Amino acid sequence: ESAALMNEARSGRPLYDFTADDGVRHTLWRAPQPQPFVEAFASVERLYVADGHHRCKAASRAAETLPGEGEHRYFPAVLFPMDEMLILPYNRIIYELPYHPVEFLDRLEARMPVWRNGGAAAPDRKGRIGLYLEGAWRQAELPETRRPTVADRLDVARLNEHVLEPILKITDPRTDPNIDFVGGIRGAAELEHRVDSGEAQLAIAMYPTSIEELVAVSDAGLLMPPKSTWFEPKLRSGLLVHPFDS
Repeated sequence: ESAALMNEARSGRPLYDFTADDGVRHTLWRAPQPQPFVEAFASVERLYVADGHHRCKAASRAAETLPGEGEHRYFPAVLFPMDEMLILPYNRIIYELPYHPVEFLDRLEARMPVWRNGGAAAPDRKGRIGLYLEGAWRQAELPETRRPTVADRLDVARLNEHVLEPILKITDPRTDPNIDFVGGIRGAAELEHRVDSGEAQLAIAMYPTSIEELVAVSDAGLLMPPKSTWFEPKLRSGLLVHPFDS
């Protein structure tokens, strides 16, 4: 039903249709009759927050702080069907290794299989990571988790457990200044550039988290680890604004 409504809305002239500076095209249509959409989406049993958790929390705090009813009780969101979502990896860079690169690889190989992979950057399946340092790509097989939850079985969590914490001494990726995150949309070339330029010593390419993994974590009442998914499509930030102070 919602698909038919959207197709009908898209038959008219778009409200906006432009290509942004990053090359991504955005096309928006105004729904001439919003109430049928309200009724159609009322039958959706559950929605999953894939991106924008901090914005959701900020909107929630605003609603709690401001008195009475009104537009401040609501915030804008964009909904996508799961079968139209694409999850790209969220890769990592490490600015400084705590050891010489040879010692780092020795420590890594003591914990998991590591091999040169002929220049391929992206891991070819779940449980593997790509490692770029000193101008060469390697691949490693992450050990299984020794921790109890479904969230601990995610590759990004296993990376934390077996590489970041014990070898690189990064216990909180949210706040540690030695780690940064690079969206998968930017590709392997960006990882290589960050290392080859001398900005970072190590780049880590992840295998994409699956929709099924995200749903399993959410259904278990857990939170995804930080920077574990890069979703496409992405509505451009600031394209739509919801004023509530009038």
